[in-house]
Amino acid sequence: YDAILCDLRMPDLDGAELYRLLERTAPAAASRIVFMSGGAVGAQPPAGRPLLEKPFTEAALRAAIERARATSSADPA
Repeated sequence: YDAILCDLRMPDLDGAELYRLLERTAPAAASRIVFMSGGAVGAQPPAGRPLLEKPFTEAALRAAIERARATSSADPA
């Protein structure tokens, strides 16, 4: 996949926890994450990953995916 869209706030396992898990077990997947947030106060994606604020436009989604692809292509994993 070019990108993995993940909400920052989810039950049981939030986006930041999922990211840390992927960093340990599947670094290439972690480098493709684009986070989404429905306006969570102070929401910050881990490790400078792209963040889309809901609702977002198609143009914003495409730009975030391109940022994720650029980052993941720079990773040696």
